[in-house]
Amino acid sequence: MSKLKYFLKTNLNTIEFNNKVAPSWASKVRRWNQLDGESFCLAEASFYYDSEVLPCSVVLLASEGSLNTDRAFQNSAKVSPSLFVHTLPNVRMLSYSLMSGFEGEMICLNKGKQTLGLALAQNAYMFDGLGLKKILFIQVTKKDEAFYTCDFFELSKTQGRDDYCIEIDKSKPFIEEVCDEDNILREKIERGEDCHLNKSFSMRKSL
Repeated sequence: MSKLKYFLKTNLNTIEFNNKVAPSWASKVRRWNQLDGESFCLAEASFYYDSEVLPCSVVLLASEGSLNTDRAFQNSAKVSPSLFVHTLPNVRMLSYSLMSGFEGEMICLNKGKQTLGLALAQNAYMFDGLGLKKILFIQVTKKDEAFYTCDFFELSKTQGRDDYCIEIDKSKPFIEEVCDEDNILREKIERGEDCHLNKSFSMRKSL
Protein backbone atom coordinates (compact mmCIF):
# COMPACT_ATOMS: atom_id res chain seq x y z
CA MET A 1 0.00 0.00 0.00
CA SER A 2 1.83 3.09 -1.25
CA LYS A 3 -0.62 5.75 -0.07
CA LEU A 4 -0.82 6.28 3.67
CA LYS A 5 -3.00 8.64 5.68
CA TYR A 6 -2.22 10.28 9.02
CA PHE A 7 -3.97 12.89 11.15
CA LEU A 8 -2.67 15.99 12.88
CA LYS A 9 -4.37 17.54 15.90
CA THR A 10 -3.38 21.18 16.39
CA ASN A 11 -3.50 23.39 19.48
CA LEU A 12 -2.19 26.96 19.06
CA ASN A 13 -1.61 29.28 22.02
CA THR A 14 -0.36 32.80 22.68
CA ILE A 15 1.07 33.14 26.20
CA GLU A 16 2.06 36.23 28.17
CA PHE A 17 5.43 35.97 29.88
CA ASN A 18 4.94 37.27 33.41
CA ASN A 19 7.29 35.78 36.01
CA LYS A 20 6.46 38.41 38.61
CA VAL A 21 3.28 36.67 39.77
CA ALA A 22 3.21 33.01 40.84
CA PRO A 23 1.46 30.93 38.14
CA SER A 24 -1.04 28.15 38.86
CA TRP A 25 1.71 25.55 38.37
CA ALA A 26 4.33 27.22 40.60
CA SER A 27 4.41 24.28 43.03
CA LYS A 28 5.47 21.93 40.22
CA VAL A 29 8.66 23.82 39.22
CA ARG A 30 11.39 24.86 41.63
CA ARG A 31 12.60 28.44 41.07
CA TRP A 32 9.88 28.98 38.47
CA ASN A 33 10.67 32.70 38.49
CA GLN A 34 14.11 31.96 37.00
CA LEU A 35 12.71 30.29 33.87
CA ASP A 36 13.41 32.04 30.61
CA GLY A 37 10.47 33.14 28.46
CA GLU A 38 10.31 29.99 26.34
CA SER A 39 10.46 27.62 29.34
CA PHE A 40 7.94 29.66 31.34
CA CYS A 41 5.40 29.82 28.52
CA LEU A 42 5.91 26.12 27.69
CA ALA A 43 5.05 25.29 31.30
CA GLU A 44 2.02 27.61 31.21
CA ALA A 45 0.64 26.11 27.98
CA SER A 46 1.42 22.53 29.05
CA PHE A 47 -0.40 22.99 32.36
CA TYR A 48 -3.65 23.69 30.52
CA TYR A 49 -3.05 21.39 27.53
CA ASP A 50 -5.57 18.54 27.53
CA SER A 51 -4.42 15.31 25.89
CA GLU A 52 -6.37 12.09 26.45
CA VAL A 53 -3.32 9.86 25.98
CA LEU A 54 0.33 10.78 26.51
CA PRO A 55 2.47 10.61 23.36
CA CYS A 56 5.07 7.92 22.70
CA SER A 57 7.65 10.55 21.78
CA VAL A 58 7.97 14.35 22.05
CA VAL A 59 9.83 16.57 19.58
CA LEU A 60 10.73 20.07 20.77
CA LEU A 61 10.90 22.43 17.80
CA ALA A 62 13.40 25.20 18.50
CA SER A 63 13.84 27.30 15.38
CA GLU A 64 16.21 29.66 17.19
CA GLY A 65 17.49 27.27 19.82
CA SER A 66 18.33 29.24 22.96
CA LEU A 67 19.83 32.24 21.16
CA ASN A 68 17.35 34.80 22.55
CA THR A 69 18.09 33.91 26.15
CA ASP A 70 21.80 33.39 25.56
CA ARG A 71 22.13 36.89 24.09
CA ALA A 72 20.21 38.42 26.99
CA PHE A 73 22.42 36.54 29.47
CA GLN A 74 25.61 37.67 27.72
CA ASN A 75 24.50 41.30 27.74
CA SER A 76 23.39 41.26 31.38
CA ALA A 77 26.86 40.64 32.89
CA LYS A 78 25.32 38.07 35.26
CA VAL A 79 27.30 34.94 36.02
CA SER A 80 24.96 32.47 37.73
CA PRO A 81 24.33 29.34 35.59
CA SER A 82 20.87 29.02 37.17
CA LEU A 83 19.77 32.03 35.12
CA PHE A 84 20.20 30.30 31.76
CA VAL A 85 20.23 26.54 32.44
CA HIS A 86 16.61 26.25 31.27
CA THR A 87 17.66 27.24 27.75
CA LEU A 88 19.21 23.79 27.25
CA PRO A 89 16.74 21.67 25.19
CA ASN A 90 16.74 18.68 27.55
CA VAL A 91 16.17 20.95 30.56
CA ARG A 92 13.59 23.09 28.77
CA MET A 93 11.51 19.98 28.06
CA LEU A 94 11.13 19.52 31.81
CA SER A 95 8.48 22.23 31.66
CA TYR A 96 6.28 19.86 29.64
CA SER A 97 7.25 16.70 31.56
CA LEU A 98 6.51 18.21 34.96
CA MET A 99 3.08 19.38 33.83
CA SER A 100 2.03 16.20 31.98
CA GLY A 101 3.89 13.40 33.72
CA PHE A 102 5.54 12.38 30.44
CA GLU A 103 8.70 10.25 30.92
CA GLY A 104 9.36 8.97 27.39
CA GLU A 105 11.70 9.82 24.55
CA MET A 106 12.34 13.50 23.83
CA ILE A 107 14.40 15.05 21.04
CA CYS A 108 15.05 18.61 19.87
CA LEU A 109 15.01 19.75 16.24
CA ASN A 110 16.42 23.04 14.95
CA LYS A 111 16.03 23.80 11.24
CA GLY A 112 15.75 27.59 11.28
CA LYS A 113 12.65 29.16 9.78
CA GLN A 114 11.40 25.84 8.34
CA THR A 115 11.60 23.74 11.50
CA LEU A 116 7.86 23.02 11.84
CA GLY A 117 7.18 22.07 8.23
CA LEU A 118 10.24 19.87 7.96
CA ALA A 119 9.53 18.11 11.26
CA LEU A 120 5.96 17.29 10.24
CA ALA A 121 7.00 16.16 6.76
CA GLN A 122 9.87 13.94 7.93
CA ASN A 123 7.98 12.25 10.74
CA ALA A 124 4.80 11.71 8.73
CA TYR A 125 6.84 10.07 5.97
CA MET A 126 8.65 7.78 8.45
CA PHE A 127 5.75 7.28 10.89
CA ASP A 128 5.04 3.60 10.19
CA GLY A 129 8.70 2.68 10.43
CA LEU A 130 9.04 4.39 13.81
CA GLY A 131 6.55 1.99 15.40
CA LEU A 132 4.87 4.74 17.42
CA LYS A 133 1.17 5.43 18.03
CA LYS A 134 1.50 9.17 18.55
CA ILE A 135 4.19 11.84 18.28
CA LEU A 136 3.77 15.24 19.93
CA PHE A 137 5.53 18.25 18.43
CA ILE A 138 5.89 21.36 20.60
CA GLN A 139 7.03 24.70 19.20
CA VAL A 140 7.67 27.76 21.35
CA THR A 141 8.41 31.04 19.55
CA LYS A 142 9.04 34.53 20.86
CA LYS A 143 6.65 37.14 19.41
CA ASP A 144 7.88 40.17 21.36
CA GLU A 145 9.16 41.01 24.85
CA ALA A 146 5.85 40.14 26.50
CA PHE A 147 4.31 37.31 24.46
CA TYR A 148 5.26 33.91 23.08
CA THR A 149 3.42 31.34 21.01
CA CYS A 150 3.39 27.76 22.31
CA ASP A 151 1.83 25.28 19.89
CA PHE A 152 1.12 21.55 20.13
CA PHE A 153 0.81 19.21 17.14
CA GLU A 154 -0.19 15.55 17.66
CA LEU A 155 0.54 13.16 14.78
CA SER A 156 -1.24 9.81 14.80
CA LYS A 157 -3.39 7.42 12.75
CA THR A 158 -6.51 8.24 14.77
CA GLN A 159 -8.82 10.84 13.28
CA GLY A 160 -10.28 13.46 15.58
CA ARG A 161 -12.64 16.37 15.11
CA ASP A 162 -11.13 19.26 13.10
CA ASP A 163 -7.84 17.38 12.57
CA TYR A 164 -5.68 17.89 9.54
CA CYS A 165 -5.27 14.94 7.20
CA ILE A 166 -1.82 14.20 5.76
CA GLU A 167 -1.82 11.78 2.82
CA ILE A 168 1.51 10.42 1.65
CA ASP A 169 2.46 8.50 -1.46
CA LYS A 170 5.29 6.23 -0.27
CA SER A 171 6.07 5.23 -3.85
CA LYS A 172 7.73 8.65 -4.21
CA PRO A 173 11.03 9.47 -2.49
CA PHE A 174 11.03 11.96 0.36
CA ILE A 175 12.26 15.43 -0.62
CA GLU A 176 13.82 17.43 2.21
CA GLU A 177 12.33 20.79 1.38
CA VAL A 178 9.49 22.87 2.76
CA CYS A 179 7.16 25.20 0.89
CA ASP A 180 6.21 27.55 3.73
CA GLU A 181 8.28 29.04 6.53
CA ASP A 182 7.05 28.42 10.07
CA ASN A 183 5.25 31.73 10.58
CA ILE A 184 3.30 31.36 7.31
CA LEU A 185 2.50 27.70 8.01
CA ARG A 186 1.22 28.60 11.49
CA GLU A 187 -1.02 31.35 10.08
CA LYS A 188 -2.54 28.91 7.58
CA ILE A 189 -3.18 26.34 10.32
CA GLU A 190 -4.75 29.04 12.51
CA ARG A 191 -7.14 29.89 9.65
CA GLY A 192 -7.82 26.22 8.87
CA GLU A 193 -6.39 26.45 5.36
CA ASP A 194 -4.79 23.66 3.33
CA CYS A 195 -1.01 23.59 3.74
CA HIS A 196 1.72 22.31 1.43
CA LEU A 197 4.49 20.79 3.51
CA ASN A 198 6.57 20.17 0.40
CA LYS A 199 6.12 19.23 -3.25
CA SER A 200 5.48 15.58 -2.35
CA PHE A 201 2.49 16.02 -0.05
CA SER A 202 0.24 18.50 1.69
CA MET A 203 -2.21 18.52 4.56
CA ARG A 204 -5.87 19.49 4.55
CA LYS A 205 -8.71 19.64 7.03
CA SER A 206 -10.22 16.16 7.38
CA LEU A 207 -13.94 15.73 6.72
